Amino acid sequence: MFDIGFWEITLICVVALLVVGPERFPGLVRGAGYWLGRFRQMASNMKAEFQAELDKAEQLKRLMEEQEEIMQRHILPPDEVVGEEDEAARKPRPVAASGSPPSPVAGERSGGESDSKDVDRERKA
Repeated sequence: MFDIGFWEITLICVVALLVVGPERFPGLVRGAGYWLGRFRQMASNMKAEFQAELDKAEQLKRLMEEQEEIMQRHILPPDEVVGEEDEAARKPRPVAASGSPPSPVAGERSGGESDSKDVDRERKA
């Protein structure tokens, strides 16, 4: 981890023993071991969470690629012939000279009314 070998650790322990004294040294070593263990556990947990997030991101990326592939399979090619119904729907309706809205096309409803009511009104007019 820090590239510390056996002799470096031994030197650190001897210096700590001289500085702290033989009475407090075992408690110091226990405390250092405890905090080193906590640090390793925290690093391990962080690494696991990071890996889990990377896995989620990879899964999301795969799902988006699959969705894009599905969309590409279902989009009509631009040179495909358009049916008559589609052409009629795309053509703009002519506006009446009086400024009133054009009458509905057969099969459409106007204002929530049924087609039969529209046909009856046209017959009466």
